[in-house]
Order: sequence, then C-alpha cells, then structure tokens
Amino acid sequence: MPDEAIPLQLPTAEVLLQPVVSLETHEIRGAEALSRLTNGVPVLQALADAEARGRRDRFEAYLLRLALTARYRVPPGALLCLNVSAEALLGPASSALLDALPSLEGLVLDLRQEGTWEGRPELLARITALRERGALLALDDAARGFKGLLAIGQLRPDWVKVDRSVVTGAMHDPIRLAGLDMFAQSARRSGSVLVAEGVETEEDLVALRSVGVELAQGYLFS
Repeated sequence: MPDEAIPLQLPTAEVLLQPVVSLETHEIRGAEALSRLTNGVPVLQALADAEARGRRDRFEAYLLRLALTARYRVPPGALLCLNVSAEALLGPASSALLDALPSLEGLVLDLRQEGTWEGRPELLARITALRERGALLALDDAARGFKGLLAIGQLRPDWVKVDRSVVTGAMHDPIRLAGLDMFAQSARRSGSVLVAEGVETEEDLVALRSVGVELAQGYLFS
C-alpha cells in the first residue's frame, strides 16, 4: 500500500533523444526518449525506490509525461519511442495519461520485460487497445533466451529490440552472430522489424548488415 503520509518527491529530469537509424537508407526512423534525473540517481534505481513506497505508477507517469514533451523534437516522419513497463500500461496514472492523448499515432511503446506478461489477459487486452489507437509496440530486451522468443510469438511486436550484449563483438564472435541471425529470422517470421541497440563501431554495422538487421541505435549514431 502507498505511504500517503510521505509525499513523493519528483526529481527534475531532462529528456535525451537517441536516434533509431535505418541501416539501408541511413534515415532516422525514430528516436528513443531517455530520461536522465538531474540528481544523478539512475532511473531504474529511482523506479525501484518508488515501487518500495507503493508509488511506482505515479513516478512512471511522471517519466512518461516528460518523454512526451519530446514529441515535437523528433524529425518529421520519425517515431517517438517511449519506455514503459507492463505495470505502467495497467496503472491508473500512466493509463490516464495515455488515454487522454487524442491519438497515439507516431508513438512506439517500448515494453520492458520486467516481471511477466504471461497469464495476464488484461495486459494483452490493454496492449491491443493501445495499438488500435495507433501506437506501435516494441519488445525490449528480446535477447532473453526462450522467454524473448516466446514473447515475440505471443505479442507480435512491430519492433523487436536486442541489446548490446548480443551486438558488441558479433563481428568476431560466431555465437553472438548466430544469436543475431536467430532473432532477425524470428522477427521477420512474426512480421516485426529487428532493432539493434548499443551499436558503437563500424564493425558492429558490418555484422548487423550481414544478418539483415534493419534498424539500429547507439553511440555510433549520436
């Protein structure tokens, strides 16, 4: 239960945009809104602290509202990617914020794989409703072994994202390269687009292109 006697102190934050780039055309296809707290506390730690006090939904709604302010900084025709958790999509504060928007066109809900979505029909129904209003769905951290592959098949996201743990060094690591190829094939079979995160070198690009990865983001494009 929330401790209503103790007010939730919302720290100031800035929103940085990390471009998502097409490896074929070099165009910016989207931008991920990343919040940075000005007090130096990592966002995930701040989320955990808010959850311990029963205030996570309110804090996630605050971060979501900040991220939405970056909507008009995104290049024309590009998408704005918003980091969300399953709990945020179901929470009253975050839900009210999304439901109040006249349209979700141009937004990508970047679903973090925290907790579980399995056996939660209310979450799947919520995701379906948001997509019907124009939002796209990205599955973050897809490289979580079987769970990630299962989520791709169940959720049929528009984007499937793999992090730098798979991307970095793939050019010289046949295991990582095989993992990238596996996720690229799984994404294509489900009608999704694979997005590689944490791209830092030209060698990373060569590896990504060799298995047909379409989109990428990371330091190399910042």
